[in-house]
Amino acid sequence: MKIYIKATVSDISSEPLESRQDIAIDPDTSVEVLEQLATDPDDAVRLCILVNPNTPQAIVDSILDSGDQNFLEKVASCVSIDSDILNKLALHDQARIRSYVAWNSNTSPETLAMLANDKNAGVVREVASNRNTPEATLANLFETTHESGILYRIASNPGTSRQVLQKLGVNPDKEIADAARFTLNWRPYQ
Repeated sequence: MKIYIKATVSDISSEPLESRQDIAIDPDTSVEVLEQLATDPDDAVRLCILVNPNTPQAIVDSILDSGDQNFLEKVASCVSIDSDILNKLALHDQARIRSYVAWNSNTSPETLAMLANDKNAGVVREVASNRNTPEATLANLFETTHESGILYRIASNPGTSRQVLQKLGVNPDKEIADAARFTLNWRPYQ
């Protein structure tokens, strides 16, 4: 168990990094302290604030709006991040951030369905890989894409319907066909 002394607003920046992280993630931390920590130069401290369930939305928005791409990629790839934050990041103009959102196991099925229509193939490949992607979204991707990387990921996704996997099992691309047959044999279908 970690023991730290709750810092006051005036001396929070003098706390060691680990203490600032502990304070940032603690649901009992005051809004005033969270506001000060929101401008902490360390990404890990700001990430802890985003994971804290009692962080006010205004602070969350402030952190997301002031974050550089590298920090936002860390946020989007953090599996402890709330799906509401991932929903916001799914609208980001940087494809790499959207790819991390599409990869994240905490991303909602609705957000994954939206990202399936992304113009960036890398984002769509991550959607096709995510086990939370709705079966209907995977079926639609199968019907609308010819990109082998996306088809391979659909064939490898255990959430893909039996009907789609059977069609992919006869794909002329041996890797896609093998992946689909493996997924069919691996996943117990009713």
